[in-house]
Amino acid sequence: MAWHEETFYGTMIDIEDDIVRLSPWQALTLFALRPHSRFSVIEWADEFTARLEEWARHIWNGLGERRFLPDAPLWKNTGGAWSEAGRTRWRSTDDDPDPFVATWRSLAIADWLSRDPELRVIWGEIVRAYPLIASPSGQWTGTEDDWLEQIGWLGDRPPFTVGLRLVEPSEEGDVWTLEAVLIAVDDSVITPASDIPRAWRPYASSIQRAIRRICAIVPCLTPGRVCGRNCLMKKRGVFCPKTA
Repeated sequence: MAWHEETFYGTMIDIEDDIVRLSPWQALTLFALRPHSRFSVIEWADEFTARLEEWARHIWNGLGERRFLPDAPLWKNTGGAWSEAGRTRWRSTDDDPDPFVATWRSLAIADWLSRDPELRVIWGEIVRAYPLIASPSGQWTGTEDDWLEQIGWLGDRPPFTVGLRLVEPSEEGDVWTLEAVLIAVDDSVITPASDIPRAWRPYASSIQRAIRRICAIVPCLTPGRVCGRNCLMKKRGVFCPKTA
C-alpha cells in the first residue's frame, strides 16, 4: 500500500488481524488504478478478486466519461433528504456486468464526496441551489427526468415556473376555470402556457413535464376527463366533477 495515494501511501488504513480494510472509494482506486511498485508485485489470490479489478475499471471509466447520474428511484424509495454527501446514491447510464457493481459505484461516489473537503463544499452549494435533493421524497410525483431537471443534473433549470391561474368568466354566472401559466422567476412575465414566448420555447418539454405533474396532483386537469383542463370553483376549494 506504500504506493496508494488514496490511503496516503499506506499510512491511513485500517488493519485488523492482518486484514486491510478499505473504504468503497479507496478500494475502487486500488483495483481500478492498480498502482505499481518496483519493489513488489501484486497477484490476485482468486478469480473473484481478479474480477474486482475488471469491475473497478468499468466503474472508473464510467466516472471519467460522466456515464453516471444520481439514482432517482433510490432517492424516492429511501425517503430522499440527501443533505449530506455521504447519503447520496448513484447509478450508471450503462448496463453493469454484475449487481454488485451498482452498489460499489454508489457507495464509492458517496464516500468520495464525503471525504473530500472541497467536494463537500460543492455538494453544499448544490443542495442550497437545488433544495429538492435534500427534501423528503414522500410527496414527489414526477418522473426521473423531472427530478433530474429539478436538481440541476440536466443543466440550467428553465427561467420560469409553471403554475395555475384562476380565470374569471366573462359572463356572470359562468364557470371559473384554471389555466396553466408560465411565471418568470423574477415575476416580470406571466403568460398562458398555450402562448410560450419565443425565448422559452426550447423548454417546451419541461413545460409538458410540469403540466403532467400538475395533472398527477389534480387528476381532473388531465385531458380526457369530463372537466378537461378546467375545474369548477366552489366557495374556498376546487370542485372537480366525477368522470362518467
